[in-house]
Amino acid sequence: MRSSIKVVIKNKKAVFIYAMFIMVMMITIINKKNLHVDEVSSYILSNNVGGISMDFKEGYTYMPTEQVYLDCVAANESERFNFRNVWKNQTDDVHPPFYYLLLHMICSLNAGKFSVWYAAAINIFFAVMTLYILRKLLYLFVKDIAFIDFCSIVFSLSAGILQNVSFFRMYVMAMFWVTLMAYLLIQAFGEGFSWKRWTQIGFTAIAGALTHYYCIIYLSASCLILGICLIIGKRWKDIAALMAYMLCAAAVSIAIFPAMLNHMFFGYRGTQSIDNLTQTTSMEQWERIKNFYGFLNTQMLGKIGGGGYIICNIYYNNACSKEKTGWRAFCI
Repeated sequence: MRSSIKVVIKNKKAVFIYAMFIMVMMITIINKKNLHVDEVSSYILSNNVGGISMDFKEGYTYMPTEQVYLDCVAANESERFNFRNVWKNQTDDVHPPFYYLLLHMICSLNAGKFSVWYAAAINIFFAVMTLYILRKLLYLFVKDIAFIDFCSIVFSLSAGILQNVSFFRMYVMAMFWVTLMAYLLIQAFGEGFSWKRWTQIGFTAIAGALTHYYCIIYLSASCLILGICLIIGKRWKDIAALMAYMLCAAAVSIAIFPAMLNHMFFGYRGTQSIDNLTQTTSMEQWERIKNFYGFLNTQMLGKIGGGGYIICNIYYNNACSKEKTGWRAFCI
């Protein structure tokens, strides 16, 4: 596996792709106009002391006019690195705190100032790391650097990815954790689990849970599929280890941020998600799946999702037919 990683890292074209990706992301952010209320909320939740929303005094004239805004979205000099306040804000809100802790840390280094680049820096970093892990993930299946480079360029220029990067919320971080989890699980399934690998999986699960609760849904589905594969292979020790580590990761996540239980089961977002799963018919679920695919196909794949899948599937089958060992078991 080390040799395969070196092949990916040493690929000179990869350096160009990473540089191009960073440049395109920066251009996208530079050309961004206005902020969504949720993006402003990211800064408020990270830095505001005394509440999770802006509070204005009726009839009061604020001078200078921008000061009331800065007091909410920028880290105050006296409240720099006040992580306890971030914790409290997220307890009162509906999301876990990891992203907001990072944003508050960056804002604290620039107290009294506001810039979209504070949040953008987080998104750019995790987007680049996602591309790095994605390349390693692809290499597990297809030992063709040219094909991996092509997929990397498609990823880097995807409208959906660039929109995600220029939307200053925790979703790029969440994208990184689920991509990393997919890589770790697939690599471990093919090469065998080890204590080091289980520890990496456990820490990734905790980081994802503390970034966005959607990561927990993804992790649950991934572990279910992995568990079925392990049962088919009669790998009972790995099944026991999987259950033990995931339960441990869940316990650690709850111990770190106990409010997540209230968020998931009693908060308005959690109850809304449960209702969507339990109070809809199969036809409604199918319509949502089709709409979701349509969104991805339009926003991220430029309406070539179906054709792209067929081309990649044909290419992948041809590549796998040449392989006599290794990842051929994953071929479609």
